[in-house]
Amino acid sequence: MYLIDGNNLLFAARACMPGPPVGRQQLCEVLGRWARRTGVDLTIVFDGPHPRPGLEQQMLAAKIGVVFSVSRSADEVIEEMIEGAPVPSQIRVITSDRAIQSVARGRRCVCIESADFARELGASPRDEDATAVEPPPPPEKPGPLRPEETEEWLRRFDLDPGDLCG
Repeated sequence: MYLIDGNNLLFAARACMPGPPVGRQQLCEVLGRWARRTGVDLTIVFDGPHPRPGLEQQMLAAKIGVVFSVSRSADEVIEEMIEGAPVPSQIRVITSDRAIQSVARGRRCVCIESADFARELGASPRDEDATAVEPPPPPEKPGPLRPEETEEWLRRFDLDPGDLCG
């Protein structure tokens, strides 16, 4: 079982993963693909309230556990989940937060730094052919996508062109 400090990993992913900046929904999609490929159970905990219903449904479509801390901090929720786990030694906690790591290690969880995990996600097969070259800045008002851009987005989101409508 992987237990992830969502905002902490999101920050690390923005710094480590190639391509456009990663948001909550995209992070959940990447984690969902990774979890299916590796066969692990995964729960990500984000600070704050539930997002608008449409966005929350998109995040939940990744088929991973998504928890919002609502009126508490994500740190409190994660620590409570660790403390309440029947076999905490089977939990991998993804965070760079020292307080959470201390609680996790005290319960014999394995801790993985968010940046290390983000690099692992960024090196996953979906990104093997990503280049290290910085893309040019976007035009002031973006025009339609070029065919190679469309192919790149289809590849990044693991979509088949036949799945698209219109």
